[in-house]
Amino acid sequence: MKGNIMKLPFRRIDNEDGSVLIISVLFMIILTLIGVAAMNTGTIEIQIAANEKFHKIAFQNADSGIYATPKFISACLDAGGENVPLATAPGILLRKNGDSTVWVNVAIIPNVTDGTFYKKMMGYSPYTPSDPPDTATDLRMEIDSNPVEVDVRWLRAETLSGGGAEFSTGAEGLGSGSAGSAAVVYSENSFGQGPADSASNIFAVYRKIIGMPGGL
Repeated sequence: MKGNIMKLPFRRIDNEDGSVLIISVLFMIILTLIGVAAMNTGTIEIQIAANEKFHKIAFQNADSGIYATPKFISACLDAGGENVPLATAPGILLRKNGDSTVWVNVAIIPNVTDGTFYKKMMGYSPYTPSDPPDTATDLRMEIDSNPVEVDVRWLRAETLSGGGAEFSTGAEGLGSGSAGSAAVVYSENSFGQGPADSASNIFAVYRKIIGMPGGL
């Protein structure tokens, strides 16, 4: 007797409803992740560009202190003191009697400083390398509301060999004058600030030739 073989019905299901939605959602998730990553990258690049801009502003402010200070040094030496005409020191402030919290415009308010800066420029003790140097900055100015402070120190005096007759325009290219003219060497340490607490520090050495006008 032959056994009956039961055949199970097999029906192919052609219903694909919902697959398009799932694929679309996957694409949306992928595109969202790509967009978020691109936004994060763009934000970081903007921050890097802003930091670089702020650093350049701080550097330029510090550089301005380097170039303004020699002109004030020359004005003080020519005037024989710290009270100089306003035109020669626009916006430059000095510490009042050594007080680290009070700054004054010596071109506007006379007789309020103790001559410390002038003594340093002349190389009087205790403002020479052999004595302990002071730790406070000497000059202050503001550029677009950003403070710039400069510390100046007397380093040494030099005797320049040669003369104007020998070198036509100056003593070994250092400036006009007769043989044996003198120069004073100063150090300048300029601290410039910029937006977002950015800061820059520039150090320079300035040589003032006695009898020659101007600074850098």
